Amino acid sequence: MQSRLVLLPFLLLLISACAGPAIQPSNTIAAVPQKEQVNLISKINPKLKFKITTEQVIEGYRELVKIIPDGDNFGKEKLRLADLELEASIDHKLSEDPATVALGEQESKLAISRYKEYLKAYPDRTDNDTVLYQLARAYAFASMPEQSNSTMKQLVAQYPDSAYIDEIQFRLGETLFVEGDYASAEQAYGDVVKNHGRSIYFEKSLYKLGWSQFKQNNNERALDSFMQLLDRRYQRRQIREMELSQTLSRANRELLEDVLRVVSLTFSYLPGKQPISQYFNKVGKKSYEPLLYRNLGELYLSKGRIVDATEVYLSYGEKYPFSEHAPIFHALAIDAFKKVNFTKELLAQKQSFIKKYDPNTAFWAQQNDTTRSRLKPILTKHLFDIATHFHATARASKKLSDYKLAASWYQRYLSAFPQDSTAPHINFLLAESRYDAKQYAESIKEYEKTAYNYPPHKDSAEAGYAALLAYNDLYKKAATSEKPEVNNQLIQSSLRFSQRFPTDKRMPIVLIKTVDQFFDLKQYEKAQTNAMPLVKNENINADIKHRAWIIIAHSQFNLQQYAKAEQAYAHVLKGIPPKDNKFRNEIREQLASAIYKQGEQARELKQHKQAAEHFLRVGTVVPTTVKRIVAEYDAATEYITMKDWPTAITILKGFRKKYPREKKWQQGVSEK
Repeated sequence: MQSRLVLLPFLLLLISACAGPAIQPSNTIAAVPQKEQVNLISKINPKLKFKITTEQVIEGYRELVKIIPDGDNFGKEKLRLADLELEASIDHKLSEDPATVALGEQESKLAISRYKEYLKAYPDRTDNDTVLYQLARAYAFASMPEQSNSTMKQLVAQYPDSAYIDEIQFRLGETLFVEGDYASAEQAYGDVVKNHGRSIYFEKSLYKLGWSQFKQNNNERALDSFMQLLDRRYQRRQIREMELSQTLSRANRELLEDVLRVVSLTFSYLPGKQPISQYFNKVGKKSYEPLLYRNLGELYLSKGRIVDATEVYLSYGEKYPFSEHAPIFHALAIDAFKKVNFTKELLAQKQSFIKKYDPNTAFWAQQNDTTRSRLKPILTKHLFDIATHFHATARASKKLSDYKLAASWYQRYLSAFPQDSTAPHINFLLAESRYDAKQYAESIKEYEKTAYNYPPHKDSAEAGYAALLAYNDLYKKAATSEKPEVNNQLIQSSLRFSQRFPTDKRMPIVLIKTVDQFFDLKQYEKAQTNAMPLVKNENINADIKHRAWIIIAHSQFNLQQYAKAEQAYAHVLKGIPPKDNKFRNEIREQLASAIYKQGEQARELKQHKQAAEHFLRVGTVVPTTVKRIVAEYDAATEYITMKDWPTAITILKGFRKKYPREKKWQQGVSEK
């Protein structure tokens, strides 16, 4: 009873609003949205404050329609009640309470009943398209798809210009699609696409139009529809040339990924060797073609159709040879061949890749720095793979022609990317292949370039030493007239190696051989100069150091640097093994000669006292030398020259006692 009292002012207001024939139904409170109705009542009577629920509003309308007569100025109340019951049924059906859900079912049926009554009572009203629209909704929510379908078809037939026609056609298409009536669904979706370009259902209809056509195997028509959708999304920058935008929402990404998937499927069903190329030749170029080529290739790969995938990738480059994406697709084809271990085809495609895109090509000349930077690591990898493949083949076959082929690819690498970080190693491999091909002069050039023309790297010393070995082979092969020059070049290269790599374990051997060669060539100054670092280095092997002292001593002697030679011979004596008496005696004689020669030099300079002292030192330092007799005789002569008679007499008397059997010298002594 209390609820009826609460509703009474509301009902009176509704009745008064609907009583006069001059008031149009659209201006009644029933036409006002539900949330605004309470506010409107409050404005009419501000002192009247009460809360009205949706259920109370529905109950009020039910009471109202009981007392409102039929007629031209009435009926909207019933329509409003049906709308309220429909919306309430939707809310109630979402409940987890079975009783509430049952109430929702009852309300749906009531709404359907009221819409049908309204249409029967007012069949000619101009806004009946709205009623049919709501009735179709009610049937759908009541799980009565056939009736909903029928109602939507009725709306389309009777009200082709309805404001709801785009949505109805879309909903109709959805139902037909689910039922598998793809031809009818295509017509429904097609109407939206053809006649309602600004509808919010346009792109949804376009998407499902393509699917309807695809389901009917109308592949080219389906592609046309999907391309129209992709065109729109490309214009909105949701699609790029080779990928989807990174800023897409989840819903948009899922939609576009599905479109790309079905487009790839559609292309795969088209006849012909290259359907994707044929299609775009007919409809014209699309900016996002690379994305479609890539997706089609990926589809083939996922199905194990490797050859088909590679043909798609390579066909892009054939169609657009100067596109920045062409090498990317070529690289994808190469990766596909790797998966199935097509070694022969893989090698051929890598060679083709180099010939098409390396820095010596027209393609490279037309690209910007970004494309070149992206391409460089792919090129260098393929160049390395090809060159090392042929090098390995050559080492197996031992054919000089195979080595030369490998060298040509290493050379191509260096010509294309001379400043690449791997260039030193590639240059070393080039030198190796030249050496293996017995091209010794060419290999020396590349070894020395590797060793000395790049900043220090892991192959530097190895290359420098390899050059020396190649010189030896070149020397053996050279004509007699050419050998001196080759030998001279070997010496210079050896020196270069020793200076550049002083800590290399091979340096002492290389340097001592070089020093030997200088000595053999009678280049004594170079011999002793280059041997000196060996004797000063504490880490040098004792045998090599001893050998160096010998060369230093002999070189200094030959250079008439007798004082230095004396010291060097002293070092040599220290290093002679105890059992090697023969060599020790030879060096002692050389030492004696060095001292004697110092005396001669002093005598030539009129430095008689120094000369005499040097002559006397010969017997003191090397008592057993045969040069002692001459040296002491000459010492006495120098003292006589200086008129130092007592010293001269002492030396001469001692001479007689030491060498009584030397008759030749005894006569001279007597004369003096």
